[in-house]
Formats: sequence, C-alpha cells, structure tokens
Amino acid sequence: MGKRERDIQVLQHIIRYCCQVDETIRLLNITQQSLETEFLHQNALTMPIFQIGELAKHLSDSFIQEFDEMPWQSIRGLRNRVDHVYEEIDYEIIWYTATQDIPMLKDYTEKALKCFEQKTM
Repeated sequence: MGKRERDIQVLQHIIRYCCQVDETIRLLNITQQSLETEFLHQNALTMPIFQIGELAKHLSDSFIQEFDEMPWQSIRGLRNRVDHVYEEIDYEIIWYTATQDIPMLKDYTEKALKCFEQKTM
C-alpha cells in the first residue's frame, strides 16, 4: 500500500473515531461533571481520543505538510499523555477536546479526505 492510500485509510479511521466520541457523549449522556467523577465515562471518551492520536502518528510527512492547519503534533502529544501518565489525566482537557476540538478535527479531516481523494484520482 502506498503512502497516499495509507493516508486515506488513516483519515477514514480518524473520522470514525471522531463520530464515536460524539456518539459516546450522546449515548452515555456524558457531562463535564460526570467525566470528572465516573470512570466509565472517562474510559469511554479517553479511548477514542487515544486512538485518534495513535492514528495521527501514521499520517505521512507529505500529508502533514500539505494539511498543516491542523495541529497534528498536539494531537499525537495528547495521545502520549493519555498513554504514559494515565493517573494524571486532566479531564477538563479531555472534555474540551471531545466537545470542541474533535468536531473541528472531524470537519477538517472530512474536507482533507475529499481533497486528498480527488488528487489521487
């Protein structure tokens, strides 16, 4: 599989996880307060955010350079914080990420994917 095909696949997975964040909040009725206190809510939201960060590590350098409006390094960095300092996760940041950053990431990624797919045709 070439770099472009791999990037397309990664973007599709990122979009899927963005949708899971939104759906998880809705289905579990997660609030900022419940995220602070309920471990099920913490785990349910943290895992797809972790997966998005992991996927972002697999985007090619050429894709990241071309679509540089998104802070890909920060997305990867949040994944690293979740992975390596789990007991110190700031759930206020997770809430902000889930409710503010993830919807923007989803919109941006959908547009980038459409643009990227057109270039490969």
